[in-house]
Amino acid sequence: LVPEFERAAFKLDINEISEVIETDFGLHIIQLIERRGEQINVRHILLKMKVSSTEMYNAKSRIQQILNEINLNEISFDEAVIKYSDHESKNNGGIFLNSINMSSMHSIDDLESNLKIIVDKMSISDISNPIIMKLDDDTEAYRIIRINKKVNAHRANLTDDFSLIKELATNIKKQEKQLIWIDKTLKDTYVKINSNIISCDYKNKWIK
Repeated sequence: LVPEFERAAFKLDINEISEVIETDFGLHIIQLIERRGEQINVRHILLKMKVSSTEMYNAKSRIQQILNEINLNEISFDEAVIKYSDHESKNNGGIFLNSINMSSMHSIDDLESNLKIIVDKMSISDISNPIIMKLDDDTEAYRIIRINKKVNAHRANLTDDFSLIKELATNIKKQEKQLIWIDKTLKDTYVKINSNIISCDYKNKWIK
């Protein structure tokens, strides 16, 4: 939970409704349904605050000015990240992390469609024009992208693809452990299968 939401939610009694709480996601009204020790079950009404067209225009004008400063060598890209960025990534040099594995490398197919088209044509050290993109909370913001590293399609190897190979190997191990656990647990567990899907061919022995 984001801090503002968490503070308000944990202060509530059962069935109590909060005042209006503001977070980065918008405005919330929260109701506490259940409390179990340090765990709570809540529901909320969220009203997202829409950014006006004037604010978006001003943001585009501002980021274009920043890009001009970079292109005129009045400030470096790295310095601009620290001085101007409103995103939390400024704390790690503006690195755009992959939300799937938290790596700094992205597959071209994992990117948003508008970003994919732009990045595909860029080379190492190229800096893009301002791009409008969605953030994790579904709000939109302008970004300037710089390509730090680009790897063309190739047969995977440990030098260039260690993090990817590690992720794949870890996922395979997780899946193996999960299948062993399911197989062992099913022997002593009752599983109800709805009649409309009982004839399906299951990978696990859900039907005894």
